[in-house]
Amino acid sequence: MARSKASVYGLAMAVSFCSMAYELVLAKTLVFLTDEIILWESLSIGLFIAAIGCGIFLAPRVKTEFWAVERALTLSGLLAVPFLLLLHMYYRIYLADYQTHRLGISSLDWVMVACQGPNVLIGLLSGLELTLLFKFAEEGDEARVIAFYNFGALLASVMFALVPLTGLENSQLALLASLINAGIALHFGRVATDQRYLAAFVSLYLVCLPLGKVVEQIHRKNYYFNPITLSLRRGAIFQTGPLPISRLADIWRMPSIERINSPYQAIDLVPENEGHEFRLFLDGHFQFTTLRERYYHEIMAHVPIMLTRSDIKFGSSPVSSPPLKALILGGGDGMLARELLKYGDAIPSIDLVELDPHMIELGKSLRFAHRNDSSLSHPNVTVITEDAFTWLRQQKKVYDAVYVDFPYPFTFEGLRIYSVEFFKLVSRRIRRHGFLVLDTPLEDGSQTLLHATLALAGFSKFLGMRHDGETFLLASQDDKPFHLKFRRLGIPLSALDAEWFRTPGSLFDLGNNLPSEEAPVNSALKPRKLALGDGWK
Repeated sequence: MARSKASVYGLAMAVSFCSMAYELVLAKTLVFLTDEIILWESLSIGLFIAAIGCGIFLAPRVKTEFWAVERALTLSGLLAVPFLLLLHMYYRIYLADYQTHRLGISSLDWVMVACQGPNVLIGLLSGLELTLLFKFAEEGDEARVIAFYNFGALLASVMFALVPLTGLENSQLALLASLINAGIALHFGRVATDQRYLAAFVSLYLVCLPLGKVVEQIHRKNYYFNPITLSLRRGAIFQTGPLPISRLADIWRMPSIERINSPYQAIDLVPENEGHEFRLFLDGHFQFTTLRERYYHEIMAHVPIMLTRSDIKFGSSPVSSPPLKALILGGGDGMLARELLKYGDAIPSIDLVELDPHMIELGKSLRFAHRNDSSLSHPNVTVITEDAFTWLRQQKKVYDAVYVDFPYPFTFEGLRIYSVEFFKLVSRRIRRHGFLVLDTPLEDGSQTLLHATLALAGFSKFLGMRHDGETFLLASQDDKPFHLKFRRLGIPLSALDAEWFRTPGSLFDLGNNLPSEEAPVNSALKPRKLALGDGWK
């Protein structure tokens, strides 16, 4: 059948859009499951392109029709993400279950390599598809067909970048692509004319559509309600969990997990205590539980003030020194702002800089407002929705207290915030007598790296704080010693008390000697990954 050039070019763009959409969704899923963005995105695109080449090479030896390849791509695209999630569940249940007491890290690598199977299959089919597409083109027009084929891939890449702005799942782009492939298959094949083929095709499609959602929810429940936890005993890392396979029915009966997709992260709210409380996860990493978050936020907010400001009194007592100006970087849940608002007129101004508008909306929502005392709507709190790095470069204001409440940097992208360039900007915004406190890892070599990075940024005095596995770093630019004792500040506290100060290891000295010039630092230009491990992943 003769076809116009425009229709052939449009067809080339459409099929290329679909194939690239599948590849991007698969790579993004692998990155989410492992936090290894460079490895899996590079490997995925490399294998995909190589598979296209193999498909083109094998095309003369494979006898098939264009509509049959489109049908295969439709089903492959629909089932690819559920396959990856089920394989990841297999790893977390079977391999972790039977490799007793030790987490098989190498096993995860092999499982993720196996997850490239759908990516390679789609690449092979795309190579066959491109070869068959040439049959519709006029002789000598193959170069233009390839050009429009590449334009389709570019369109998929641009659309994939815009999908997070809509709050949709990445897998919904794969659904759109599968609909396009299905439409092409119906148009070109006997499926459109044979009612039996059409009925079977539509039935299979209707089964696959809800299957993806079901598998996603099952995967989340297994991920959050059946965790793998790690502990260090006698110099070895030991594993607890997951539950045996026979107990999985109990996991699947747990309440559904709500996911909020933002342009910057996946926000998961995991119910606990029969749904009255919840845990917050960002990109699969634990942030806090509403059952115990007051320990975390009270220590981070109040202990630095107790240790650095012996001349100030709050609450019903008169203020004996100038009011504090506070800056919170991150903290979009509003919990840290709630604690600082307890000081009333002693801290009359709180600027809160949060990148993710969805996190701010969540912090203002009813379920958070009664936990953070509607802090994000308080007149003393100025909420700024902007990237902290960019915002600091444009600011001239100075503060007495700067709180960095970001998620841990489990990826190289997150290390930008923990860089010497970022902390230099922070140091310029802190008064000489002020302080910086950040929620940060201080284990497994991270302490030395952060110490050197902060020292190069201009900080000279450091102290660590620890509670229930959470560690905080307090830094200052003056030489006055920290006042290592509990002081009553005249504000209500529900978790923090004098007993915490007497607990061994709650406060620990990081040393005030500046590291040598040869000490490694984390730079945005040369990031050094902190020694982190997350048992949830």
